[in-house]
Formats: sequence, structure tokens, C-alpha cells
Amino acid sequence: LISGNFITGELPISFAKLTNLLDFRIDGNPITGKIPDFIQNWSRVNRIDMQGTSMYGPIPSSISSLRNLTELRICDLSGPIINFPPLQNAEHLIELVLRNCSISGDIPFYMGSMRYLKVIDLSFNKLTDSSFFINCGGPNRVVGGKEYLDDSSQIGTSTFRADRSGRWAYSSTGDFIANQDANYIVTNTSTLNMVYPDLYKDARLAPISLKYYGLCLLNGDYLVGLHFAEIMFTADKTYSSLGRRLFDVLIQGERVLKDFNIEDEAGGPGRAIVMNFTTRVTSNTLEIHLYWAGKGTNAIPERGGVYGPLISAISVTLSKMYIQGNVCTHISSYPETAVTIICCLLLDIGSKIDGGENGFPVGAILGIVGACLLFTCISVYLYTKGSFCRLQGSKKACHSHGPQGRSNYYFSIEQIEMATNGFDTANKIGEGGFGPVYKGRLEDGTLVAVKRLSSNSNQGNREFLNEIGMISSLHHPNLVKLFGCCVEENQLLLIYEYMQNNSLGRALFGSNYCLLAPYIVGHKEHRLKLDWSTRYAICLGVAKGLAYLHEESTLKIVHRDIKATNILLDENLNPKISDFGLAKLYEKENTHISTRVAGTVGYMAPEYATRGYLTDKADVYSFGVVVLEIVTGKSNTNYVPDEKFLHLLDWAFLLLGKGRLIELVDPNMSLDYPEDEALRLLNVALLCTNSSPTQRPTMSIVVNMLTGETAVPTPVKPPSGSEDWIVGALRKLSSDSQPQSATLHNSPNDTVISLHEDEMAAFYPSTSGSLH
Repeated sequence: LISGNFITGELPISFAKLTNLLDFRIDGNPITGKIPDFIQNWSRVNRIDMQGTSMYGPIPSSISSLRNLTELRICDLSGPIINFPPLQNAEHLIELVLRNCSISGDIPFYMGSMRYLKVIDLSFNKLTDSSFFINCGGPNRVVGGKEYLDDSSQIGTSTFRADRSGRWAYSSTGDFIANQDANYIVTNTSTLNMVYPDLYKDARLAPISLKYYGLCLLNGDYLVGLHFAEIMFTADKTYSSLGRRLFDVLIQGERVLKDFNIEDEAGGPGRAIVMNFTTRVTSNTLEIHLYWAGKGTNAIPERGGVYGPLISAISVTLSKMYIQGNVCTHISSYPETAVTIICCLLLDIGSKIDGGENGFPVGAILGIVGACLLFTCISVYLYTKGSFCRLQGSKKACHSHGPQGRSNYYFSIEQIEMATNGFDTANKIGEGGFGPVYKGRLEDGTLVAVKRLSSNSNQGNREFLNEIGMISSLHHPNLVKLFGCCVEENQLLLIYEYMQNNSLGRALFGSNYCLLAPYIVGHKEHRLKLDWSTRYAICLGVAKGLAYLHEESTLKIVHRDIKATNILLDENLNPKISDFGLAKLYEKENTHISTRVAGTVGYMAPEYATRGYLTDKADVYSFGVVVLEIVTGKSNTNYVPDEKFLHLLDWAFLLLGKGRLIELVDPNMSLDYPEDEALRLLNVALLCTNSSPTQRPTMSIVVNMLTGETAVPTPVKPPSGSEDWIVGALRKLSSDSQPQSATLHNSPNDTVISLHEDEMAAFYPSTSGSLH
């Protein structure tokens, strides 16, 4: 065991005599030379660690003699391209890491019989796994970086054909009624208005039965994508538009689609739709069966040759490999676990490290790597707790939501381009500090919001990674769900659940706030009519979400940018806190964190806005402002009843002193609201916005106040003049628009700032003794 000792040179030939060696670890040493053949002499060795050396390959075939191996780790070998090393005799392997070892070809089938194998890392190799892609009825085409194989041969009645690669085959059964000369391949002749039209130009047709087989597959869970487009019927209201194609789809003998109508599902002829299913392969063979049960039309627009199952393309990708009942992540293939996500991120971002015009700077790369390491730890923890999806052989179409329900967390740029129709401007639904936001529909029909980093984004890479690291570790009904991310082709994308009712800001204040919704913007011009019970429920939901962030989640988090436009509303008007780009980790044992100021003027707590003094009570203050806006229906920053008042909050404290607090209730709301509940909410809002953070309640206490479990104390109006210096500082922040001192996000309605330490000192120089 000589790990990490800076030992140089080659392995001495005398090591060949270590016939009783049990454990050999040279990782972390700049040892050079070829991996020697004499390792075959170590017949009793259990563990070999060779990662982090300067040795080169190939891995010698004599490694097959090591029958007692339980752990083998070899990484970053230079040298020739090699096939998978012969490990069939190492039947007791528990962990196998062969990362970046220039391995190509297939993973051998004997790997599936290794009953003890728990960890397998084959990333950064050139393996050809069990995934395959077929362009049904068409020639070879490369689409979305995947090669869809040729399937253009004209076959007739009751024909079976295996692809020359031996990886897949198909069969067709039956004659077309009244047209024995009909083609079994159809080609579209008009323009197809869709992403990747070449993939849908041709399609294979069958009169009764069409089967595709995946052959010699590794046993495991697969994602099967069936690509359809109705290219034989028209949408011009002629006779050719009257046809109806109905057929069934079975995968592994189980019916997954019944009376499937491509045109209806896709929304018309000439439109693409992809139906995704998960299935399990247990005997190395996959069967996809499309079957016509005699339904629909069979003579429109002509007799024969126009009915029966029709399919444009098939994609089959391995998501999990099974080793004698144990689930092993097949890292070299498609991203499934957190480790794979990080591999994909580093692969894509690493290629941009040159810092060129279209690349990411080296500093950003180092930040990404650090965030990825944190994200990996978070995600692995969640995975072991069952938060991430573990497919159990279900053949149902994927319609689940969130990373804990979806099979993929990392999305390809092709998937997102297809979902948003190539980032079509018609799908653009908003613009935030991060960049434009698009509505999209994934292949399984799930609606999503795609947050895209703009080239001149003020939030940038730090917030992108911060959001991934934070929100991926959080799961609560009142937090927005992150489906995944994409880092490809100089793109940074975040994919979220789609929220049908926009943001709370737009619901309260109208269309002037539509551009502020960070993920969702609707198209209605007017604000929503929120009744009292809905407003109260929104306040309670936001309070519960913040209590989870501050006190209940494993990671204690300060959001730093709670405001009405960062609270989204789902179809039932349930609130969900969003936009974690500015969030900070916070530990209770720290009295506070001193950090650069970032947030929105009008919502920031005074001690944070002026001194960078951050605790979870900063979120409590912001929550109080939001509650005040919900009750009054007015914006804290835009409603100024008198020039003497900076914000709505100042006006509220004045009315508190005069005993007229109830006058703040939104006059546009019906008068049948419970006055005691209105006063409860207003008092909670003013308690939360106390100028002293120690006097503000915790969010768990706020929840108890709103549910009636804890009495609500009467807030006290601040003594006259006690906050003059704070108001003066906030006035300066509100009016300061110089680029070098304030970074503006979102829109002119909200001023979101990001100040550095030297600028904070201008407001309040004392920040000593704080944790940086």
C-alpha cells in the first residue's frame, strides 16, 4: 500500500515474485510504464488500485488469471484502443472502475452474471452498449447526435429480416386488402414543419402486424421511444383528410397503447409525436409489436395500402443494467444517477475550457467542478434515500414529474430543442435575470418551463450551478420542482415543472409583472381575482416552504430573494417558491453570514441590505413584505401613497399607529372576508418586518400563528426616527442605477441588486467577526 507517495519510475520486475500479494494500491503516484503481464502471478490478490498514475495500456489479457479479485480500479490509461478486458473469472467482483481506459466495443455478457457486483464505472470510454436507433422505412440518418440505422428495404408478405449488425430485426405479416402491390414503406412529399423532419420523411407500414426485435441485449431497464407522424393523410379538408388509422402497441407482450391514433395524439397530420415507455429486458431480447385489429378506415384515400400500423423511428436506450438481481449503473451510457450527471456536465463543459469566444472561462470551470462535487454528494444521499427514480420494470409511458419521478435528470440539447420547437419565439413565455424562458413539451407529453442562460446574463454560471445544487436537494410541496438540466453547445439550461397560473406577482399586480415571472408567464392581460381563502392559503403555503428551507430540510438554506414574482402558482393556485439562484447555505451554529448583497430592493431586510448581515431572518422579513402585498393587492415598491413614504410598508406602520390597520385590505376584494383573519395576517406581516432581526419570529412560529396554534402578538410601531439611516440607505439603493455598483435583473418594476463588499462598506463599514 503506497498510495499518494509521489513514487516515480516503473513497477520493478521483482514485483512478479509477490505471489502471496492480497492488496496492491499505487493510486496517486506518478508511476510510469506499461501495466506488466506479471500481474498474473498475483493469483491471491483481492484489490488493485491503479488510478491517478501515469501508466499506459493496454490492460494485459493475463488479468484473466486473477480469480480472487473483489475490487479493481484502473483509470486514465493512455495507449491503444482495446476491447473490454477478460474478467470472466473474477466472479467475486464487488466494485469495478475502468474509467477512461480507451476501451471500445461491447460490454461482455458475462458481466450480467456477476452476482456480487455493486459498482461499475465505465465512463469516458468508447463502449457500444445495448442502445440502438432505427430509421423505420428510411436510410441511415444522424439525428440529435444519434445514428438512426437504415431500414429502407422493401419487404412483402410475412417477411423476417435481421439487420447485418445482428443487434435488431423486424418482421411484417399480412396482405393489404384489395392491393397486393402496395408499398410497405411510405414517403412524405410535402414540407414537414417539425424539428428533425428528415426522421419523419419515411415510415414503415404493415397491413396487420409489424414487429421489431432488439437482439443480444444486456438485461436491464430500457427507455423505448416510438416516433410517429401521420404522413399519409392530409389536413386540407379533402377526401384524403378523412382517413383514420387505429392500431395497438405491445412491448414485451404487454399492451401499452390501444386504438392508438397518430393524428389525434400529435394534433394533426404531418406532426411528430414520440411515445416513451420504460420496459425491462430479462432474457436479452426486446420485442416491440404494432398490431392492426381491423379498426379505422382501410380505403381512404385509396383502397389498400393506407391502413395498419405506421412508425417513423425507434430509439432504445439502456438506463440500468442488472447484475444477478442487483442494479448497477451503466455510467458509460445514458445519465441516470447523480454521478452520471456530473460526468456529462464535465464532458460538455470540459471541452469549452479553452476560454474562447464561445467557451466558458477557466474560473467558471473550476467553480462548476466544485459545485458538481457538492451536487454529487447531495444527489447520492438522495438516491440512497429513494428520492431518485428506480425503475421497476414498468412499461407505462413516462408521465411522472420531478427528478424523483423521471428516469432522466440530464437532458440533451436535442430533447430540449424538440420540446421547445427549436426555441421558437412563439414558445417564449418570459424573460428573467437568468435569460429567456420557454414553454416546452417533452416527448412523454410533460409540459415544462426551460430556463435558458443568455449570453449577457447578470446571474451567470454561479447562479446556474447554485440553483442545481440547492433545488435538487429539496423536495417540498411548496417548492418548485427541478426536472433536470442541460449543458451542451455553449448552452446552460434548467428544466422545471410548468406552472399554469404564472407568478403571484402577476396574479396580484397584473400584466406589468409578466416579464418578472422567472419560469412562467401567461398570456392574460389582467390580474387574477383571488378571494380571501386563496390569499390566506398562499400565505400559509409560502410560510411552510420557508420553514422547510430554514428548519426542516437536511441543508439549511436562506433563499435571499423571496418576492411575489418568485412565488409561482400551479393550476390549483398552490404556491411554490422558485428561483434559488441566490440561495445560501446557512448553519444555525453560525451567528450570521457576511456576504455580498444580492436581492430585490423593497424586499431585503435592512441589516442585510446595508451591512450584508445574513441570517434566515432576512427571508422572514421578505415574507412579511409578501404577506403585506397579498393582503393589500399592492406592490411594496410601486405603491407610494405619499412622497414621505418609501414603501407600502412605511404606510402600514403609520396605519398601525393610528389603529386603522384594517384599511390596508385590498378594496377590490369582496367584503365578506373574516376581519380577524385579515388582522392576523397584517400583524404577522409587521412582526416579520421588524427592523431588528432578533425580534422577528421564526418561520415555524409563523406557520403556527397562521394555523391558529400560536397567538399573534400585537406589533409595535418603530420609534420615530429610529430607522432614518436605514431608509436613507434604501433610498440610495433604490435610486442607484450605475452599472458598476448595482446589477439589475428582471425588469424595471423590480430592482435586483448585487453589491460587493467595498460597496457595502459605503453603507455600513463594520463587518468584522463575520463568517465569509
